[in-house]
Amino acid sequence: EKMKQLLADSEYGTGMLYYHVFRTFDVMIVTPKESPEKLRFGSIQRIVSVMKSGVPVLVEVQGPAFEKFVDGYEYSCVY
Repeated sequence: EKMKQLLADSEYGTGMLYYHVFRTFDVMIVTPKESPEKLRFGSIQRIVSVMKSGVPVLVEVQGPAFEKFVDGYEYSCVY
């Protein structure tokens, strides 16, 4: 219920949800950018950069680039 409220909030939305998840669970969420080019070719550097920060990383698997990355490295912390 709290997640639905945060996502529906026009002022804070997704950013506030990510903030709450990070503060509560000490985990970073990496989502793909929405442009067709980014979904196709991806921005794997974003995932790797966050992984280097030392906190657990939750990856939103959307698009062939992110799918190939998580399958290729058998990364299981995805949604």
